[in-house]
Amino acid sequence: MRGEKARLAGAVYERAGVAIDPSDPAFALVELNRLVLQDAVDELVRQITERTDSLPERVSVLTAVASKRMVELALQRVADRLQAARKQLEVDASGERENIRRYAEAARASQLELGTQLVRSARTVSLVAGVVAAIAIILAIAAVTIVLAATK
Repeated sequence: MRGEKARLAGAVYERAGVAIDPSDPAFALVELNRLVLQDAVDELVRQITERTDSLPERVSVLTAVASKRMVELALQRVADRLQAARKQLEVDASGERENIRRYAEAARASQLELGTQLVRSARTVSLVAGVVAAIAIILAIAAVTIVLAATK
């Protein structure tokens, strides 16, 4: 410590032009200042350590909340798309019902023409139902995948 006081006394003399003896009581104030500063640094280190120790838990909680929200949004999108597909199917079915009515009127004129038109309508309805079923399966698989990914 004696060597450090001499170094500090020399530095004060060089900067301020004031000579301080290494046994000067001013060094007691320097030491007191160091102790107070060390206490403040120790307290800051304690607080930083406390906050960083809880960081993984807080990140985990935030990740879980974000994952849950992502799943909710994805499921809502799936539900919206299924609803839109159902509405389109209703529109398509309504149109097909109208076609069937017209075909029934035409059947009075020609049995052969009615048979041909009914087969075409049935194929269209079957195709639309198959496409809607495929879309529903794909959306369900996507929803399950998202839920599984969010729980990992």
